[in-house]
Amino acid sequence: LHYPLRRQRQMCIRDREKSLFKILNEPLNNDSNNSKTNIKEDDYFSKQIRSIISFPTFLLHTLRIYLANTKGAEINSPDVNDKKLIENFDIETNFTDQKQVTEFIELLWKLRILFDRYVIKWIYNEEEKEEYHDIENIQISKSSITNKNGSTNETISIQRLSSTGETITALVVLQGMLYHSQEMITQYWLTPFLHFLSNAEIENDNEVLNRLEVLDNDLFYSTDSDKLKDRTYRFIFKDTSKLYNNLKNTTDYLSGAYGTNYPNYIFYKLEYILWKNREKLCKKYPKLNIDKWSNYRMTAKNSVEHIFPQKAQDENKHIQYLSEDRFEYIKNIKPLDEFGNLVLISPGMNSEYSNKPYKEKKGKFDSKLDIDSLKSALIFKEEEWDYDKAVFHRNEMISLIKEYINLTLNQ
Repeated sequence: LHYPLRRQRQMCIRDREKSLFKILNEPLNNDSNNSKTNIKEDDYFSKQIRSIISFPTFLLHTLRIYLANTKGAEINSPDVNDKKLIENFDIETNFTDQKQVTEFIELLWKLRILFDRYVIKWIYNEEEKEEYHDIENIQISKSSITNKNGSTNETISIQRLSSTGETITALVVLQGMLYHSQEMITQYWLTPFLHFLSNAEIENDNEVLNRLEVLDNDLFYSTDSDKLKDRTYRFIFKDTSKLYNNLKNTTDYLSGAYGTNYPNYIFYKLEYILWKNREKLCKKYPKLNIDKWSNYRMTAKNSVEHIFPQKAQDENKHIQYLSEDRFEYIKNIKPLDEFGNLVLISPGMNSEYSNKPYKEKKGKFDSKLDIDSLKSALIFKEEEWDYDKAVFHRNEMISLIKEYINLTLNQ
């Protein structure tokens, strides 16, 4: 699963019509190094690519899928822990004959191809000096080289090219959300996702995207508190009529004003939903930049920030978030902990924002070339910020999440 970091993967097939015997007995051509070449395609330089998981982790996901195919739902599914790789394989129980070993190897190869086609990879762009997620497919192309003596050699080039289209881009953003919001080493969502890919008759990429959206909603936006290794395994066998039975109540959940107790996942999930609604939102709010929204990429964030600060600096204490006479009408919640007053940012940005007032934070955000948080972009389009605006923002987010979940279930 780890791709060598080299400029080009190339396999040359020369002089196919000649036998090995003829080649070995040909006289040495002293002019061979001075041959004139005519390469009929541009030189290709690949990006550096690496997998989002290790090979032992991929083996364990394959094992879980193999056991699902051969032993069904009732077993205790192995966890994804590469330190227990040999123990989890339990060779004496699961692989007692050659047929089972062969089936596993065939499944491993099949999943490897599907993984390469439908799962994000880390791409390092040397020119831009940045690493990001993308789905890149393999393209095999041929070119010919004409030598000075008139003979030709055929070259087969294997290249990786970015996949294009709205659906594939959505897969990249959604998987980026899952990658950053879940435990990076295990990525348990890969088990049911790869199982689906290996067993479904896929007609188009939209089917793949919709399945992953449903999987995400049912597994991670759920009130089910069982271990993730068990929930992701059970999802493989789940009847479609029972999907979404344990979803969170979005209105209650986001109206709870839980402050920093909201998990990172809900912020990441919302980023994906906002990105999917980017055209509608940018049309509704002309201050938003559709180009920046379209080029948005998921990045690592782990710090929940209060937009209106919890502790205002002395010189800014005259700026009110909520008037004192209104506090008595707000029961059992801390207004500053409203979901509408929260964003997920990187630790560096958190220290940069600190307890600065809204307008200073807005100035820092607006000065950036790229958007690192779509939720922040919706908030910072406002000239001022207070409790009423936070509540309006929270209610808008609730509506978008509900709409999204209903759409994914009915597709």
